[in-house]
Amino acid sequence: MVDRSTGDMLLNNKEKDELEFQKVFLETEKEMKLLDQQLNRAYLDKDTDKVHELYP
Repeated sequence: MVDRSTGDMLLNNKEKDELEFQKVFLETEKEMKLLDQQLNRAYLDKDTDKVHELYP
């Protein structure tokens, strides 16, 4: 049987892992939105070089 302090540590590690996953997910989502905005701007500006740079 796992004692209380070890159980709490395991839960804390699981919570930390979940928070780290959420952080990475949100950072990735933010980067994707920025890339999408840049791509949309390049399309609107008819900047084919920029479009190919962003979306090879």
